[in-house]
Amino acid sequence: MDLEDEKAVLRKYEEIHFKKTVEWLNQETIKHNFGIKKNITLSQHEQWFANLENTFIKAIYDKENNLYIGNTLVQFNKSNQSAFFQIYIGEENVKGKGLATSTLQLVLDYLFLHEQYNRVWLKVFPDNKKALKLYRNFGFVLEGIERESYKDLNGFRNQMIFSILKKDWLDKQGGIENK
Repeated sequence: MDLEDEKAVLRKYEEIHFKKTVEWLNQETIKHNFGIKKNITLSQHEQWFANLENTFIKAIYDKENNLYIGNTLVQFNKSNQSAFFQIYIGEENVKGKGLATSTLQLVLDYLFLHEQYNRVWLKVFPDNKKALKLYRNFGFVLEGIERESYKDLNGFRNQMIFSILKKDWLDKQGGIENK
């Protein structure tokens, strides 16, 4: 099932997306923002994808020109009605056009209104200012900081945990449960 609005289309993530995904995941900015320490090979990505459980990945397309521009991932914890969220835009020339905003809106609508999840959460490094702004604008709340939980060549880094609850999301959307 595709999800779409006026800017973005989220399509089924398939093998045709693998090569471009690996290229993006090996970009220094994305590696830094996701805490990826080594370059990823196509074979490693294929194996990772084959072993996924309780996860959906959507390929993000810029609706205006039908260009594949990034990915979003949601890992489900059905018993707790909670979902872990990730996103990245890999194509530099579309950054700042609102596609991450559209994608997050589509994913939250899907999770809260169609799948009846109660909580969506994520992790972000404190220096990822664009992501922090996006999540805060959507109403995500800082739950805590995992102090020095990640180590890279420059030393230890904190990770911030944010979440949004369905009731907060509905309040922000004007209380309308079925748009």
